[in-house]
Amino acid sequence: MEAIKKKMQMLKLDKENAIDRAEQAEADKKQAEDRCKQLEEEQQGLQKKLKGTEDEVEKYSESGLGWMLGTWLCLCGPPGLPGGCLGVGSAPWPLWGKSP
Repeated sequence: MEAIKKKMQMLKLDKENAIDRAEQAEADKKQAEDRCKQLEEEQQGLQKKLKGTEDEVEKYSESGLGWMLGTWLCLCGPPGLPGGCLGVGSAPWPLWGKSP
């Protein structure tokens, strides 16, 4: 009789542990789903931003300003950084030998 009581207590403890693990798994699942939703929303925002940037690049490319901007960045480098792909410096005129 004593062995049956111990076995019942062990089964009850196993059941409680299984319930605790199941509850923790549910909480982890909900947290993962929330994070997934957050990342999907962030991805959608970034895709909209990318589309806007692509549209802007296309607009400037069609108007010819894209070529001028690309040339200027290549010669002068991005604002605040030394030199571009040709390593000229902060202004393009050293290539031509005189300042504008």
